[in-house]
Amino acid sequence: LKLTDLAKQAKLSTSYLSSLFFQYCGVSITDYILTCRMEQAKRLLLYSSLPIVDIAGLCGFADAGYFSKCFKKIEVVSPGEYRRSHGQKQPE
Repeated sequence: LKLTDLAKQAKLSTSYLSSLFFQYCGVSITDYILTCRMEQAKRLLLYSSLPIVDIAGLCGFADAGYFSKCFKKIEVVSPGEYRRSHGQKQPE
């Protein structure tokens, strides 16, 4: 999911779409997308046994190192530490 793709689909410029999104949601569209990706990553870390590199790819990150860096910036722990500290869960 990329801002340019969303703007193209909505037939708006990226700057106008970003402006509208921020006006109505109070957060930038890129921050919102990153938050959604991280929420999905947390679910996959807790409810699957997939390797972190696979989770990174499924959540839209081409580079597992960058995924880990973004994850740690938001959650304050690495993806592996997050998984270990929360334990494996059963699907809800």
